[in-house]
Amino acid sequence: MNKILIFILIMVNTFMLSGCWDKVEIDERGFVLVIGVDKVTEEEKQSEKDRIKVSLKVPNVGLISGKSELGTESSFYYEEIGSNLSFTIEKITAKAPFNITLDHTKVIVFGKSLLQDSHTLIEVLDGIERDSRFSRKMIFVGAEKYATDILKLEPKENPLVGIYLKSILDLEIKEGRAIDGNLNKIMYQIHESGSSIWPYIRVSEDKRGIEIMGAYVLRDNELIGELSYKEAVRFNALTKKTQEVGEIDIIYEGILTSYEVYNTKNSFKVDVEDNNLVLNIKIETEGDIVQHKIGIIGLTLDDKAIQEMEKMIERKIEERFMGVITKLQKEFETDVLGVRIYLKKYNPKFYKQIEDNFNDYFSAMKVNLEIDSKIRRVGIVK
Repeated sequence: MNKILIFILIMVNTFMLSGCWDKVEIDERGFVLVIGVDKVTEEEKQSEKDRIKVSLKVPNVGLISGKSELGTESSFYYEEIGSNLSFTIEKITAKAPFNITLDHTKVIVFGKSLLQDSHTLIEVLDGIERDSRFSRKMIFVGAEKYATDILKLEPKENPLVGIYLKSILDLEIKEGRAIDGNLNKIMYQIHESGSSIWPYIRVSEDKRGIEIMGAYVLRDNELIGELSYKEAVRFNALTKKTQEVGEIDIIYEGILTSYEVYNTKNSFKVDVEDNNLVLNIKIETEGDIVQHKIGIIGLTLDDKAIQEMEKMIERKIEERFMGVITKLQKEFETDVLGVRIYLKKYNPKFYKQIEDNFNDYFSAMKVNLEIDSKIRRVGIVK
């Protein structure tokens, strides 16, 4: 009797743990890897309720598996206009020859005009955040123009544009060359401070790929400005532990010398002095001299020379970083540095006092930026 019971339990578990729960074959599913969302134009509107245009790119799984005859394209492109993200995707599902699945979505691309419309943008973001099918690690990225331009690409490196975008963004984010725009990070910034910073991209000149252009800065869920590629790299070095700080070239004794950073440390602290905010940032860098002219008569890289070069490097790095801070603080008047979040966490009492006038305090905030650069190797010199 016990053997029969054990056999039944094994068989039940086998059936429960294998196969498809909903009896839908893999070649009958449409795995959405990338979504584009644009603000609908007046000419595109089909009704007064239409607000957004949604585009999807779905891999031809049947072609890959050899089980379907849905065509020879590597992926299928769909777009629809609607009042909200969920209903618009349902419209696409109704005309697609497979069941649309959002669980594997890697990237959502937002058109620039949508990012400039705070009311519509927050509706779209709210819909995404509430939808449990979307991964919390999915990446948000802004387009230089339209999201549809990005989705219609056929990259030469990978025909699946969603995988192509995800692989590039993952690498650039890891190396500190792109802003980390995953869903969790963006929504945390919005909920905690009302401001956010996104990576933004454009179609390359050959129309076969994308280029990372820098960062979009949003205040109150509306695009107000952008950081260049180099400024975005410096922003990452200021706020995260990334070793990418850009090329550091100095002229020492009339000779072009290049400094390559391989390690950084940073500290970030917000103090209150005389009822005013003071931001203290310290950045330590370690690097090597990777280029200089060999055999210069009279040029000796002794301790004194190295110290002088370190000071020149520090001034160069400080100038670059202060340029980014000043742009955010004075031009954009937008805190994406994390000052508000820091105060909420470490000095909530003072934050409550200035909450209604935080932007004024942020714009007037004193910034102390300390750079400590060390040259560890200088290579071979005569």
